[in-house]
Amino acid sequence: MKGFNIRLYRSELTVIELLRGILIMTILVALALLGMSYYITKSFNIIIKYDLMNFAKAEQIYYAKNNEYLGAVGDYVLGGNPPSGTLIRSDFLFSPSNGVRIEIISGDGKQPLTSAFRAESNHNIADVKYEYDFSSAQIIEKEK
Repeated sequence: MKGFNIRLYRSELTVIELLRGILIMTILVALALLGMSYYITKSFNIIIKYDLMNFAKAEQIYYAKNNEYLGAVGDYVLGGNPPSGTLIRSDFLFSPSNGVRIEIISGDGKQPLTSAFRAESNHNIADVKYEYDFSSAQIIEKEK
């Protein structure tokens, strides 16, 4: 095999080049983590909003059967396995997502027409709260 030469080149990295590569990788990982935490927070905002909407639907079903809403100021349900709180009942078909707390913040379910009946949803990771007004059937976003 005349005329066929294979040359092996030896690559050497200096300490400076190695540190430069590690620095670039560190910056990229930090940017990825920051972006990921932003999207995790936004996903929890969506979770608490939809849990509150499902809570309102469960309250409407309960109202249709019993002619009153379930709960009064301070009553709450906290999602978990199993869920906990004062709003846990076998005839109330609702359980929030893990870590989501839904609390009655205004009114009394037994007299919803005489006082504004409102509930609020929250989670430690979310950066907003949502409030549901049963008289207007509207969800309002609030800053934490």
